[in-house]
Amino acid sequence: MRTHYLLATTLSALLLCAANAQAQDTSFYLHGSLGQGKIETEQFVSYEDDNDTTLAVAFGWRLRPWLAVEFGYNDFGNYQSRCPAAVCPPLLVFRDLDYTSFELGLNFRVPFGDSGVFGQARAGVHNWDVGFGGSNTDPRYGLGVGYVINDRFDVSLDFDQYQTDNAIRDLDRVSVGVDFKF
Repeated sequence: MRTHYLLATTLSALLLCAANAQAQDTSFYLHGSLGQGKIETEQFVSYEDDNDTTLAVAFGWRLRPWLAVEFGYNDFGNYQSRCPAAVCPPLLVFRDLDYTSFELGLNFRVPFGDSGVFGQARAGVHNWDVGFGGSNTDPRYGLGVGYVINDRFDVSLDFDQYQTDNAIRDLDRVSVGVDFKF
């Protein structure tokens, strides 16, 4: 419930900013992506299935042609951990991890001439949750290459790493994304 309230409040604030910025001719965009995530395994924890389909949506504000601020939500999928009973508490022997996160970061973009092709790098933090034990905030990084289709749409191929500082482990994602500029 708290997550839904936070998401609704944030989206409302961003839409108000977008309406205000229309008069100032700034560049806002929505980014959506579909990809494949792979959770890194730890020495004593294995996963029944260590990859799953990921979905992401982000709202961005391009402050300069080369710099944007982004706020997004990620659904990394569901992973079932398998940990030996001698090592893990009984509740974690077979545990479904429903991995989601909210992220805030910067997007740096470099065009490759006038071809419409660009490279990009992302860096920031993500507040992740796996369904138990609360949430934590850790760094996230990404690289990608994309193409400007027209004044409204971009497509990209991205690699992102979402780090965690406990036994859940880091998650790597390869995704195809679309930006809709307004």
